[in-house]
Amino acid sequence: MAGACSADGDDTAAAGTTTTTAATTATLPPLPGARCCTGVSVDPGRYLLPDRFAPLTSIDVPDGWTIVNEARGRYLAFGRGANVLGMPSQLVMLLAGPAAEHANLADDISSSPELGIRNDSTSTASGVTARQLDAVAHPNPGYAGSPGADIAAGTQRLTALGPLVAGGFGLTTSTPAARLRFVLRQHGEVLFVAVIEAPAPEFDAFSAAADELVAGVGDPDL
Repeated sequence: MAGACSADGDDTAAAGTTTTTAATTATLPPLPGARCCTGVSVDPGRYLLPDRFAPLTSIDVPDGWTIVNEARGRYLAFGRGANVLGMPSQLVMLLAGPAAEHANLADDISSSPELGIRNDSTSTASGVTARQLDAVAHPNPGYAGSPGADIAAGTQRLTALGPLVAGGFGLTTSTPAARLRFVLRQHGEVLFVAVIEAPAPEFDAFSAAADELVAGVGDPDL
């Protein structure tokens, strides 16, 4: 799934643009490493994204975020707050994969038995179409969780996202009956997915900060 961005097959003008972007991103630091699921604080600033997000090359991180940079799991999770296990309860998770392989992902999320979809909308900005799904995780009181794996009891599995993460990794909500927002955008051959999550009473206040972080994904020249 991961692969370096290449200008092979581009015309001269496109190759020049790629060279400029490469020269610009070469001066950016990578995101700090972290182990699942222990977050580390991120200084505000612009950072390189892993190659699998190309043509999206970087992210502008505002102040006040921690990160779980799980390279083996093929996802990035930025967090705030704390759940009952001391893990972040307010999350922005970023994932990416080949668009052709995940063409039905939005519909899979919409039909997930673990979720109640409250809104499903499509918008276009700067030539990029985004599909947004707002949802609430159904109560799951019979789920014991796994404290050793930093999974709280009563949380809900996010099975529709499974194909975007590495084998052996599963994604769950951080808190029971959490509210979620899924944003899916196609950039060239890559499908970019942002998942915003927070406890229901905190979601509206948190979403503005989450939207700012997601809006910071792009290129240094934007």
